[in-house]
Amino acid sequence: MPAPLQRGRARCMAVALVAAMSVGAPPSAAADVSTAASDPLAALHCTLAVETAATGGPALKATVHNAGTRSLRLLRWGTPFEGTWRAPIVRIERDGQPLDYQGPMVKRRAPQLRDHLTLKPGQTVQAVLPLAPAWVIDTPGQYRLSAAWMWQGQVLASGPGHATTTLAPTDAVCTQVQFSRP
Repeated sequence: MPAPLQRGRARCMAVALVAAMSVGAPPSAAADVSTAASDPLAALHCTLAVETAATGGPALKATVHNAGTRSLRLLRWGTPFEGTWRAPIVRIERDGQPLDYQGPMVKRRAPQLRDHLTLKPGQTVQAVLPLAPAWVIDTPGQYRLSAAWMWQGQVLASGPGHATTTLAPTDAVCTQVQFSRP
């Protein structure tokens, strides 16, 4: 396996371990300070839920909390925090079978500052996206939804003499959610 993939998997395992250890703990108590210092993305706590959209269909609700001690600037593209479907940012299965993404795919220019989300230490943000029209969720069955995006961004400088650090793209590690359609 190529070294970048091994590092990405190791980072994902670290995030999953921190998330598993923090179940039931308030977000402020959930950060593993030593892990967050060596890997700022490990301090991101992500949860997914499915709720009813204004249209009456299911909607993805994504929440991310920066439990670290440094501000992060994350690229919104290809995440729920972009506010619209532009890529298959989640994987959805019905009765164990993967569903096909039906939404748009876009090509992009170089990202601008406005394309980023800045998360300060302790800050939590949420995004809600109706699953339709990107996914067909009208067939009865048991559904499972999981994250399929990557975090890309920077650790922001925290004072004089501290440089902003660009982070390697890392898979989002979020809770999986199950729901059913009658």
